[in-house]
Amino acid sequence: ANPGPLCDEHAAAQGVGGRFHDDQFLWRRHAAFRAFVTESGAANIASKALQSDSAHIFYDQLLVKEPGTSTPTPWHNDTSYWQLAGSQICSLWVALDHVPKTSGVSYVKGSHKWKLRHAVTNFSGYDASEKNTYKDTQGEVYDKLPDVDAKVASGEYELLRWDMEPGDVIVFHSAALHGAPGLTGGSKSRRRGYATRWCGDDVTYDARKGTMDAGWRAAGYDCGLSHGDRIGCDLH
Repeated sequence: ANPGPLCDEHAAAQGVGGRFHDDQFLWRRHAAFRAFVTESGAANIASKALQSDSAHIFYDQLLVKEPGTSTPTPWHNDTSYWQLAGSQICSLWVALDHVPKTSGVSYVKGSHKWKLRHAVTNFSGYDASEKNTYKDTQGEVYDKLPDVDAKVASGEYELLRWDMEPGDVIVFHSAALHGAPGLTGGSKSRRRGYATRWCGDDVTYDARKGTMDAGWRAAGYDCGLSHGDRIGCDLH
């Protein structure tokens, strides 16, 4: 194991059992992940999905949830976390284990059209951690994150989710609301997902407050871009 500077332990931070952690920018440090980003055809899939002439890697992320981990992945969209402007942004989420739909990621149907920008927190349950900081939001205006569970129960929202086998891929827009439950109820299988995040032609760097950018810069991942610059650079 060789975790990077952004590896974060979410279950431990909440003081609950099991283990839920993630790491980022693996493609910058490990040959196998770099090969996936540069040679697998993932960029071509992303550019076609985005209807874009190009696809720039924003970052990659490995998420691991061990059996017996009650910590859920909270409802959120990715757009709210990211220092990006534009509409051509997507993720490719690759299953590395058998993932039944009851324990995998669920997506709120049609929510990518809402273009929500909600206030965010670290997955560890705090406004900030030493890995990612979201506290500096003075002057920012956010949309209210809906009570997804209540609206699903009432029939107002429909969830999309699938059984996945290792190697299966879901492509989804960055504005889609999604989340996942903990692995409780006697589950004996871990859930590993590898996500690559992609930006198309219309995406620019947004220097707004309260994004992942502050944590990235502190960890040495500074894109060097100014507000309004196209996202393509040495880091992306």
